Amino acid sequence: MVIVVFDMDGTLIEGDSWRATNSYFGVENRHIFSYLRGEITYEKYLELTCKEWARKNGGRVYYKDLEEAVRNLTARDGLKELMDLLEKRGWRKGIISAGIDSLSSRFCREFDFDFCFANGFEYEIENGKRRLNGKGIPRVELKRKGEVLEGVLNVFENDLCIVLGNTKYDIPMFKRAKLSIAINPKDEETEKSADFVINGKDFYPVIELLDSLKV
Repeated sequence: MVIVVFDMDGTLIEGDSWRATNSYFGVENRHIFSYLRGEITYEKYLELTCKEWARKNGGRVYYKDLEEAVRNLTARDGLKELMDLLEKRGWRKGIISAGIDSLSSRFCREFDFDFCFANGFEYEIENGKRRLNGKGIPRVELKRKGEVLEGVLNVFENDLCIVLGNTKYDIPMFKRAKLSIAINPKDEETEKSADFVINGKDFYPVIELLDSLKV
């Protein structure tokens, strides 16, 4: 059986869950640079970012705030038709994203993905509401997406995987896939690493490509 894995930010959507959420709280994503330089762990990056949100939001952040921040982010046109094709073929489909699970969870429900991995935040129940306690849940570290995919493949024991991504951080997943598709690649390295490159605002060219594959 085939597994089709989607990156989320920039692939499933044109936008970015981190950018939308930081904009909602009025903060800059400045701690990501400390992580990329190797000065802090990804878990620490999530924690520091959550503290920035709380500081701008009266000291408290609720999960509903994260959901509201990404409310206007929608999937690319054609995703429903693409998912119908995958379902018809009996292929498994999932999301592996270094984005925020407030958005990926919605997509999983709306489009019936088989699995979904994205980053989250611990919370406590306060007056019936989920209040973030400042700790992150680093399910998909930005620089280790390939390891997450490897874990998925080990569970399903599949020998054929198709990956759709758009940045150099998706290349480790490309390398573990039988077929890689770059969607509007952000850099030359990503473009050269993919088996196919598709530029455009919707998934209809992807549908044509996958429909033509003899797998």
